[in-house]
Amino acid sequence: MNGLKGTYRPGSFVPPADAFAVDTVLDDGVPFVSVQVGDATGDHFIIDTGANRGMIFSSFASAHPADIVEGLGRQISAYVPFTSFQGVGGTIQIRPIQVKSLRVGA
Repeated sequence: MNGLKGTYRPGSFVPPADAFAVDTVLDDGVPFVSVQVGDATGDHFIIDTGANRGMIFSSFASAHPADIVEGLGRQISAYVPFTSFQGVGGTIQIRPIQVKSLRVGA
């Protein structure tokens, strides 16, 4: 496989029985998908296969405040006040939220 990691030979991958396809657009090698949060839909959500949680960027949250309603985020913040994401680009502080509904591939 010429040193490629995490790839499959064409025709060798068998998806799980409950798998479903999601339309994806690659931008400079980064996979983007459409996601519906509440009643709002955005087309530029990044699929980070190495992440153990999701993030809604502040630009989407600011544009759709009624769809980013407070769930248990404040309660989580009371117990874990310094929540952050760490990745290739460094570490950023985040505010946890809980959305009412989220649908990938909207």
